Formats: sequence, C-alpha cells, structure tokens
Amino acid sequence: MAICVPKTASAGEILQAALRKFQAHDRNFDVTCSWTICYPDVSAVDNLPETNDTFQLDTYRQQILKDYQRIVLYIAPGLDICCHLSHDYFARHVTLSLT
Repeated sequence: MAICVPKTASAGEILQAALRKFQAHDRNFDVTCSWTICYPDVSAVDNLPETNDTFQLDTYRQQILKDYQRIVLYIAPGLDICCHLSHDYFARHVTLSLT
C-alpha cells in the first residue's frame, strides 16, 4: 500500500503513516498490536543499514540509489501475540511517495 511522507521522514513517522493507511483501508487491521517497520530483509528499521546513523528517508534513498516511489518497506508484528493469530498479518508492504 502506498503512503505519502515527507522526504525527511523518520522510521517512526513512516510507521505511523502506514498504520493510519492500513487502518483506513482494512477493517480487520489491528493497530493495537505492536508493529515494526522493516527493511526488505525483514530487519527492523532503527538505523540506516551498516551504520549507527538514525534512519531518515532521504539519506536511505541516497544509500540505495532508488527513486522514492520505488522504495519498499514492510510493517510486521512485534512480539504481541494477538498479531500472530493470523498469517495474514505477518507482513505488509509499504511503498513511499512524497508529500
């Protein structure tokens, strides 16, 4: 699902925008679960890959040399058991565009 975020968006801002979008379009989506934003390799987006620098979308885009609309991240449930009851909630992709 595509979301619009500023090019300076943090991982937390991207996660919140994704949760709002999924909740608006999927009545079964459970925002009360603990969700994490992930890279395509399913590692959590905390820092930029191979650095200790805090994630920022424009810096990540420069690292991976992709247009913003070609960046794909995922949201996946955290350790909250309610999200593991349905395989449907395992991971959902998020594509980005700029606001």
